[in-house]
Amino acid sequence: MPGSSPGITVVSGRSLFGWARALKLRRADAADLDFILAQESRQEFADYIYSWPRAQHLAALEDPDYRYLVAEQKDGVQGFAMLCGLTSAERTIELKRIAVATPGRGLGRSILRGVIRQVFEELRAERLWLDVFADNPRARAAYRAVGFVEDGVEHVSELRDVPLIVMSISRHEGTTATR
Repeated sequence: MPGSSPGITVVSGRSLFGWARALKLRRADAADLDFILAQESRQEFADYIYSWPRAQHLAALEDPDYRYLVAEQKDGVQGFAMLCGLTSAERTIELKRIAVATPGRGLGRSILRGVIRQVFEELRAERLWLDVFADNPRARAAYRAVGFVEDGVEHVSELRDVPLIVMSISRHEGTTATR
């Protein structure tokens, strides 16, 4: 794909303030953990994002079943995503976590499009899925906007007594949605 190399996806898209500057989505490493931990521990995300200790993230970074991605612009890292299930025989990958440093500017959707592109074009997955808290309409709308559909309700989470909505996008839907 033009503008990309393995593990790096260049994404641009429309934000609320016009065309978003290009985002570079690249594989994260241990040097990115301070940013990731800071996003996980933000008070406004506390009800929606699980927080792991540094040691658990370090282990996942080394695990072939996980892939961490960070999104950068000229002024630095803007968000991150965590994928798992990369070694799944069914080629079904979970978007385990995503966070944007400055929500509400359209960057989350741009990051999602880059994640979708990488999952289906580079990792050759058949399906990308996630679960989202039922009381998080902003996230659900962002996922729907890039092609995810709601598959059903999952168990109540360990974090809070709120149902989780399972959403997914297939390879066919994903490659259509990112064009």
